[in-house]
Amino acid sequence: MGRVKRAVRSRLQFRRADSRPQLVMWYVQPSLPPLADLGAGYVVRPYQPGDEPGWVALLNANGQLGGWSLERAQHHLSGTLLKAAQCFVLHGSQIVASAGVYASHADGKDSWELGWVATHPSHRGKRLGYQVSAAAMRAASEVAPRPIYLRSHDARRPALKLYLKMGFVPDYAGDPSYPDRWRRVFSKLGAAYQVYRAGGECRMNRPHQAERSFGISVGVAFLFFGGLLWWRGHAAGAPVLAGLGAGLVLGGLACPALLVRPRVAWERVAHVLGWINMRVILCAAFLVVLTPVGWCMRRFGWDPLCRRPGRRSGWCPYPSRYADAKHFDLMY
Repeated sequence: MGRVKRAVRSRLQFRRADSRPQLVMWYVQPSLPPLADLGAGYVVRPYQPGDEPGWVALLNANGQLGGWSLERAQHHLSGTLLKAAQCFVLHGSQIVASAGVYASHADGKDSWELGWVATHPSHRGKRLGYQVSAAAMRAASEVAPRPIYLRSHDARRPALKLYLKMGFVPDYAGDPSYPDRWRRVFSKLGAAYQVYRAGGECRMNRPHQAERSFGISVGVAFLFFGGLLWWRGHAAGAPVLAGLGAGLVLGGLACPALLVRPRVAWERVAHVLGWINMRVILCAAFLVVLTPVGWCMRRFGWDPLCRRPGRRSGWCPYPSRYADAKHFDLMY
């Protein structure tokens, strides 16, 4: 009964997580994770033609990576997956662990994305996921040295523990929901993993373009309005705005990492205001523009879609310009 409850709870957590962006982690260590002996009976190697059935069986047996088929595996192999960095751990002839690296573009630069890390349930607890991920990362770095990141769900706590031990650190700045979600994740990982939380917060994995842009742009705006208030004779509010603006500009230029939480709070407020403004603007556009235009069209008998009874034949005349194949040359 307890196993059923855990399965249902895990499914509900993944379903809830589907509506939110996945957590992101970046590898920021100076060297790649070391490789070690896998133990008797295990061997790691890159992808070879014919591995698809075993790979699909492993991913389906993992139980947390969705449903897989041969068609889906072929789709990944023919896409951005780096075949030289798709690695497997074999136990005899059975594929029992896998990890792959995809060519990606994140944070404004070409990157490698580690993905689909899986270990067969009957072979867990032997550090196979660690070793196969390390092998995949090394194979990708040999092709081209790029930053490496990964994405995962909040509920995949065993996987998050693995990534933290490998040297990945959380991305707290990629989405406004990340700080609170990582706080909840670490509260469930236990005391042994709090050291990784501190290290991740101190060593932000991004060059903080978003924080730098936030500090400079918002700070300059505050300075402008502070100067405007001073020019208009409002001596009380001008120093406050000018002080905030100067602090944001200096923070954005000198230490943008300090602006992570202010930027997240600012984006949350902006998200709420945007939600309100969009509905106000759309309602105003509908009432002021679309409603009068629709009334005028009905009043004067303009029916471009032929929706009135008796006018719709089910066929539309074929434009003569479509007969010339050159109309495809300048479609936009």
